[in-house]
Amino acid sequence: MIVACLAMFVASTGTSIAARHYLITSTKQIKPSVLTKLKGAKGPRGDTGAAGVTGATGATGATGSQGPAGPLVTPEAWHEVGATGEPAFTDGWSNNTDTGDTTTAFYKDPFAVVHLKGAISDGGGSSSTVSGPAVFVLPSGDRPTKSACFPTIGVLYGAGTIAATYVCVENNGAVDIGTLGGSVSHDYLLDGITFRAGTG
Repeated sequence: MIVACLAMFVASTGTSIAARHYLITSTKQIKPSVLTKLKGAKGPRGDTGAAGVTGATGATGATGSQGPAGPLVTPEAWHEVGATGEPAFTDGWSNNTDTGDTTTAFYKDPFAVVHLKGAISDGGGSSSTVSGPAVFVLPSGDRPTKSACFPTIGVLYGAGTIAATYVCVENNGAVDIGTLGGSVSHDYLLDGITFRAGTG
């Protein structure tokens, strides 16, 4: 009788104890306030892992379409010295009378480089008739900030004898010739002389 009662007690309490154990399969089954308390402190940051191998180079992309053509820059026309509305010859200088030679002129290209050309004369006869070295004066936008000098040649009138001299473009715009002087006039060349405006 006693054994039977004890067995009945164990069976009844065992069922009660087993009923108080649950199988948790999701955090949704835990009360949020309890879940917060169960969360541990953040651990230290781990070491950086080794760099991975470089991936293979991707395929070359397709060639893009050609862009639109840029605007064409219209070059500035030559400014002929002595022409209407252009700088005048000074100090008695003039173009060489030989029609086969270039006339005296200048222009500034889109890169602000000024170009000179021309064959000029200091008299065209038996003697020089100019009163100074300045052939003409460039406008303000076509001048260097400092004097710029270039080698050139002087050709003896009627004889063709050549002598070296120079052309200096001053910061006031004057284009000066290093005259050779003497009893016979000379022709001088400005062809090929270039300089950048606004610099020195």
